[in-house]
Amino acid sequence: RTVTALRNISEGEGDLTQRLDDNGDDEVAELSHSFNQFIEQIHTIVSEVDG
Repeated sequence: RTVTALRNISEGEGDLTQRLDDNGDDEVAELSHSFNQFIEQIHTIVSEVDG
């Protein structure tokens, strides 16, 4: 379930490799896809800073 997955990611220990299931054609899938892209960008930035 998306809400549970979001909660797990937000309460995690900074694991930026987790992703939401974005399969589907509804608004929740679109939101999940956008969230995954956002987390990927943050992961990239953090990786560059950690160098």
